[in-house]
Amino acid sequence: MDRAANASHSVLTYRELARHLRVTERHLRNLVRSGEIPSFNIGRNRRFSLEEVMAALTSH
Repeated sequence: MDRAANASHSVLTYRELARHLRVTERHLRNLVRSGEIPSFNIGRNRRFSLEEVMAALTSH
């Protein structure tokens, strides 16, 4: 599968998603805490599905 087709299924860290959204990590953590941004854990680490985050943000 080519990279462009796989981009919508990316799993990102706080830092990666914050850079993608052009917000601070602190602001992103606040959005997660408030439930505005969906996330999940892999072990003890919080991760984000870019596809789910973008869908959540466009629905607000």
